[in-house]
Amino acid sequence: MSQKKTFSEEALERVRSGRQPESHKKKRKLSRAVLIIDAIIVLAIFLFFFKDNKAPEFYSTSLEYKNCRIRYSINKDNAYNDYHFSVQIKGLSETSKFKVKDSFATVKLYYKKKEIKRFNLGDNIKHLNIAKNSIKSFTYTLERDEISKIIKAPKRKKRQYLIEFENNLTIESQLIINTEDTVSTKLNFQYEVPK
Repeated sequence: MSQKKTFSEEALERVRSGRQPESHKKKRKLSRAVLIIDAIIVLAIFLFFFKDNKAPEFYSTSLEYKNCRIRYSINKDNAYNDYHFSVQIKGLSETSKFKVKDSFATVKLYYKKKEIKRFNLGDNIKHLNIAKNSIKSFTYTLERDEISKIIKAPKRKKRQYLIEFENNLTIESQLIINTEDTVSTKLNFQYEVPK
C-alpha cells in the first residue's frame, strides 16, 4: 500500500523538480503589439471627443447678374471674434451700370426663421458702374457678442461631458441686391456661442 503524501512533502517535491502545481495553469501573456494597438485606440478616442468643435471660418456664395459676378462671403475673424460680411462685384464683360436704391445691398440675418438683424452694404450709392475685370467691394463688421444679445443665446459652460452640445448655432443670412430687379441669395453660417 502506498502512503499518501502530505501537502508539505508534495510542495517540496514540486519545488525540487521544478514543475508547476496542477491548480496553477500557465497564464497567457499579452503581446506588446496588442497593448500598443489598445493604447493607440484609446488615444484616438480621447482626441476625437476632446477636440474643440470650432465652426468653419469662411462661407461664400456667388451669383451672376447683369454681366457681373457678385460674390457674397462671411468670414470669422479669430483675433477679435467678429464676423465680416462682404460683397464683391466683378465686371465680366462690357461696363455694367446699376441703378441702386439707397444702398447696394441689404443683409438680413435669421435665427429659427425669425429676423434678428438687418444692415446695409454700400450705403448712399445711387449709381454704380463696373468696368470689365474691375472689382468693387462693400463690407460690414458684426461683433460676435451682438448676435448673442439679440438671440439671448446661453453662454457655454465648462466641459462637463465628453461631448459638448450646441456650441454653434446655424444663422441664415439673406443678401438682397437693391437694384431695379431685386435679386437675392441665401447663405447659412455657424455662429460660435461665446464661452
